[in-house]
Amino acid sequence: MAKVPSKKSCSPRRHANTFVEVLSVSNGKVHTEMKELVVPPEKRILNVTVVPDKAEYKPGEKGKIQVKVTDLEGKPVAGSIVLTAYDRSVEYISGGSNVPDIKEYFWKWRRHHHPSQESTLTKTGYNLLKQNEIGMNDLGVFGAQGVDEFNQMNLPGRSGQNKGRMAKSEMAGFGGGGPGAPMAMMANAAMDGVSERRADRKSLESDKAGADPGNAEVPAAPDMVQPTIRKNFVDTALWVASIEAGPDGTATADITMPENLTGWKVRAWSISAGTRVGEGETIVTTKKTFLFASNHLDSSLRMMRLS
Repeated sequence: MAKVPSKKSCSPRRHANTFVEVLSVSNGKVHTEMKELVVPPEKRILNVTVVPDKAEYKPGEKGKIQVKVTDLEGKPVAGSIVLTAYDRSVEYISGGSNVPDIKEYFWKWRRHHHPSQESTLTKTGYNLLKQNEIGMNDLGVFGAQGVDEFNQMNLPGRSGQNKGRMAKSEMAGFGGGGPGAPMAMMANAAMDGVSERRADRKSLESDKAGADPGNAEVPAAPDMVQPTIRKNFVDTALWVASIEAGPDGTATADITMPENLTGWKVRAWSISAGTRVGEGETIVTTKKTFLFASNHLDSSLRMMRLS
């Protein structure tokens, strides 16, 4: 019976896993057994919560994002935070984020142990001869002659196979321009069709231009609201390399939303004393409401609200 080391001596501050190995000799044989003991780094993981002041923003609207950091027991933790917000469609294009999980990066590593042992039971010996003493030789009529003859045998190589493959590759060839001729004829025919369609289009446009409606008066259009042109289109809405969470475990950052009409992924990473780490994320959206009216459409489609 042996005592297992206490939790304090196996704490994650020293290592994430350890090994127990047992060796025994019985009946002229050596018996070994090994087991791995994993110590989960529960006290080194932080809970990070990202809380924006709104779930939906208008293009160019200002807002605030709060990050709250707590430990396993829900108590606030002070530490350093990295905060970012980027267009979530970037991950659809790239196939996902290329940033690994911070918890796995710091605490998923493990030590490896490969046991090995030596004993006199596995040792081999040989004859010890005195000076000028003749040792034992092979006995019998043939002795070691069979082994020598086997080593001197010329085994056939694979040169015949290689030569056969080279002959096949030399016999294979590429044909001349036979198949190219029909392809060229098809390409020329396609170009002729495109030219004819372009000529018909120009003729139709000239006919429309020739139809002069005269000097009929056109009614003046009613006054309309001047549209706002959106220009600020970016992929990254926010990047804060370092903000400090106070004793209450919270930190706040200001953000001005770009004018993209899309969803934004807000992510935060935190690290504190004792290499305690964690991360969190949330989604916010920028939207703009449109109002469309027309008298030329069906009554059910005369007014349509788009977001």
